[in-house]
Amino acid sequence: MVNEAIWAGNNYHSGYGKPAAGAEGHSTDDTECGGSYIIEALGGDRVVNGKHQYDFITTAFKMARERWPKAVLIYNDYNTLSWQINEGIELIQTIVKNGAPVDAYGQQAHDCKGMSKNDFESKMTRIHNETGLPLLVSEYDIGEADDTKQKNDYANQIPFMWETPWVAGITIWGYINGSTWVANTGLIEKDGRKRASMNWLEEYFANNLSKGKNDVTFTPIEPEPQLPFKGEPIAIPGKVEAEDFDIPGKGVNEDGTSNQSYSDDSENHGDSDYRKDTGVDLYKKATGVIVGYNSEGDWLEWTVNVKEAGDYTMFAAVAAAGSTSSFQLSLDGKALTDVITVPAAKEGEENYDDYNKVKANVTLPAGKHILRMDVTGAWFDVDYFTFVKGKDATDPEPIENPGQETFIGQNLELTNDKLQDYYVFDMQGNRLGLISAYGFNAAADLLKSSSSIRSSGIYYLRSRTTGKMHTVRVSR
Repeated sequence: MVNEAIWAGNNYHSGYGKPAAGAEGHSTDDTECGGSYIIEALGGDRVVNGKHQYDFITTAFKMARERWPKAVLIYNDYNTLSWQINEGIELIQTIVKNGAPVDAYGQQAHDCKGMSKNDFESKMTRIHNETGLPLLVSEYDIGEADDTKQKNDYANQIPFMWETPWVAGITIWGYINGSTWVANTGLIEKDGRKRASMNWLEEYFANNLSKGKNDVTFTPIEPEPQLPFKGEPIAIPGKVEAEDFDIPGKGVNEDGTSNQSYSDDSENHGDSDYRKDTGVDLYKKATGVIVGYNSEGDWLEWTVNVKEAGDYTMFAAVAAAGSTSSFQLSLDGKALTDVITVPAAKEGEENYDDYNKVKANVTLPAGKHILRMDVTGAWFDVDYFTFVKGKDATDPEPIENPGQETFIGQNLELTNDKLQDYYVFDMQGNRLGLISAYGFNAAADLLKSSSSIRSSGIYYLRSRTTGKMHTVRVSR
């Protein structure tokens, strides 16, 4: 087993790679003495286009397979269901692509406290689908002092692990309270009293022991390719609607490429029923459905068919509130553009309704390809991409007065020097109240500071006079 080598926070999880400083120059794994020479000894760790290749892990697995051909080879790490879910998947995909013979992926699962049933199941399923490997839950515990809350987490998560064929095993990481590595993870008190979780476990397994699917053979699932959402590749020249990203496939191909078609945080912030089963944040706008709430590390892919090779001009309809938003396009895994900055709306205004156009000259080969957008800077919304034949071509759908707004309703033009009323709605469309302010910007500021809004999330302001709506993100 290779353990805890995900690169995050400018270091490996377990401090690999620091020069050793042990006695008389001998290598040591004591991180206080500087770590070990394990990376250098096993071939280093190349960084290609900003991505670690984890060569030393690939070498370790190859050496293990050669020496112990019947051993089950496992990569194991922590935070893989929450904070480093993407980095963990990427590590597995990278080492498999580079030839590492990995049989299973270990989830320490210390990060499941308070995780809902749907969230837990969707994350486990995503990890399995995108790596193509069986999962081992290697260090499961719930650090919760409240007996009922701990029991509820067990009840939400254990049945899925036990009854899912590709979960190869579950290890409870300590069971006597006060004798575990983290407080309140135990299932039994030191005097022998059982916590609610232990009582639930005994009852569940007494009634469901036969549901355990111990049939994992440690062979990857058969890969299934991603497919165009509307059946046929999107034609170029033409428009690529952001919300029409590919239908995801399954598993990993022989060359190590994933058959997934998007990556997004598991929480759905959108308000559209369009493809709501995907978890991608889709919003209803005047122009149709858009992809919003794009955070760094998210990505989308579309299968396209380029009619003719040559130079094209790409135009993207995007909206952002700040100056840190950006994205990059690639084709079949190769960079198609540099990082493209998404311009903000009016200075100081949190407004995702005023779209701007950004453009880039690109050169496309003919035929079927995978177009990909990587979010390199949060937050922004994207409506569509248009590809026009020729370098520095003319945009067929220019936006008039980009980033500027005029409120017109019933032949009445409203300006920010007049007091106006705005209804406040939550994401479910429930009307929460009314705000009077001098323009959307002032109304948004009032909403953000209001003590009546107690939860973080997306809220909507709608002009009582014009019906025009603006999106406001509130953080608490």
